Amino acid sequence: MQFIYLTSLRARRSAVLTQLALLLMMCAPITQAQFAYAAELDSILNQDHNHHRIAEPQLNLQGDGVEVGDKSNDMYEAEFLGLNRWITGRQDKRQASGLTNNLGYDTSVEPGSSIFFQFGTAEAEASDVYVTVNTCSQPVANSTSSAEAPQLTLYLSTDESNTTPGPTNTANSEMRAFDQGFVSYNVSSQKIVYIGISAPERPDGMEGGYTVSVGASRDAPYHSWSDQEYPWAVMDTDSKAALFITNTTDVADWRQFEDGNPPYTVYPMPSNSSLVTGMEKSYCAIRDASIKTLNLNITTATTFRGSKNRTPQQQVFVQGLNSSSSFVGYWARKGNSQSDDVAVPVIGGGGTVWPSKTFETKPDGNCQIIFGLSFCSEVAYAVPTNPNSFNATSLAQLYDDTAKNLYTGFNYSLQQTPCEARVTDQYSLARNCTDCANDYKHWLCAVTIPRCYDLYSSIGFLQPRSLGYNFFNGTPIAADSPYSNQTLKDRIATNSSRNAMIDDQIKPGPYKELLPCRDLCYALVRSCPAKMGFGCPTEGKMMSQSYGLDDQCNDPLSIFVLNSGIELHAKTVTALASTLITTALIFCI
Repeated sequence: MQFIYLTSLRARRSAVLTQLALLLMMCAPITQAQFAYAAELDSILNQDHNHHRIAEPQLNLQGDGVEVGDKSNDMYEAEFLGLNRWITGRQDKRQASGLTNNLGYDTSVEPGSSIFFQFGTAEAEASDVYVTVNTCSQPVANSTSSAEAPQLTLYLSTDESNTTPGPTNTANSEMRAFDQGFVSYNVSSQKIVYIGISAPERPDGMEGGYTVSVGASRDAPYHSWSDQEYPWAVMDTDSKAALFITNTTDVADWRQFEDGNPPYTVYPMPSNSSLVTGMEKSYCAIRDASIKTLNLNITTATTFRGSKNRTPQQQVFVQGLNSSSSFVGYWARKGNSQSDDVAVPVIGGGGTVWPSKTFETKPDGNCQIIFGLSFCSEVAYAVPTNPNSFNATSLAQLYDDTAKNLYTGFNYSLQQTPCEARVTDQYSLARNCTDCANDYKHWLCAVTIPRCYDLYSSIGFLQPRSLGYNFFNGTPIAADSPYSNQTLKDRIATNSSRNAMIDDQIKPGPYKELLPCRDLCYALVRSCPAKMGFGCPTEGKMMSQSYGLDDQCNDPLSIFVLNSGIELHAKTVTALASTLITTALIFCI
């Protein structure tokens, strides 16, 4: 094997330079303030060319993150034989920060200034680069101004002649204006990508600056905004909470659902809030503003409720809202990360935002959202309650046990039917006992557990209930209220609840019910043996007071959204069933 030998002079020079380099690197972090540079003797710590490397460990100095100053600057910098430039000399004020693949970089931008970044290295082949930025905060108007903060601007260059693209250095660069706090730019390049973010001057009457989250990736956009309305729905609200659910989910999300780590969430904001005005497409702005404004308890879970194909869906339950208030809900994906550690590179880790939806909380406290019932597992909406006597857990248990006990009587009757007989000997060639049991349970849960709205809701097709009682706090219906009419109090359909247990044990006081769907009754009659005596009311007053019309009724198996801005996702099915089983007769009015 051939060896290369150093001459004595070369060896001594190499050793000296190596020792000098090691000495400088060892001393720099210990005694930063002890050095005076040739550039000027009164350098301060913030101007130290190594200061940002010590104070900002997230800057990457290898691989993708290579820092380069503005070569056009004539400022003197000391150079020594055998030492790299980044060890010596002062950092240029226009020096770029290195970005790491799929790792967000949070920083600030002062009005009237620009900041610079660079991403990547020279590649053998061109590759796609996704550059995205979110505005996390912006100047705000003072109490005497109604001005709105102007948007930022993104500049991008792949030309080494322009490493700091911006409003005063536009040669060989592209420009993109932010749109509601979001900007993205995709480029195919085998060169280093140079990025500039410019903030306009702050308008009169405004205070503060901008903060941003910057991301670059070779895989996919780090931040995203989708202009496609994601299939999610506001299931229901009560006076303090709201329940949301996805209508469908992407197959790619199923594994996260199965692992118990649902990726989506909802960030509510008061409708009259201006904290995210101009940043409606920014994940970090929406997240931070919601957390700052509202003290909420947000829980997520995977559910198969209402899914025809038993595919997983995500449920989001938000507690801590104000009663009788209007909100804007922003549906968001938290990113593909399994951790909240922002220092871990994650594809798409900057979050995704979809168009918002508005919803309102109820003004009265006698409707409460329940879900997670063991028997009536499809129930997930607000039901009549008395907050002085029940919490969500005890309320759900009472309703579920009531329905379960009623089903027991039906099941005894069904067992008298020869369900195991030959097909030709069964009661129907189109239906069987399994169909009967399923449709009865479906109907039973809907009529035993009514969907509740406040008494003074303006929705016209809701049915008033329990007008013969005072509210749960003891106050009667106001004398000038249309619901104080004695005729209404005398009618059995309006003076009490459908289920006597509600008035006897829960005692919610007056409320309105979203009636069950009539198709629930029709399905029950079709599926069960005629000898069981099930039947539905004929069209007319009895039917209209017992069950709702299509798109105006409650079916627990359907995703049905009903609020001030009514949004209907359900097939509406309505009906009343009369049955030979005496325990079910209470539901016929």
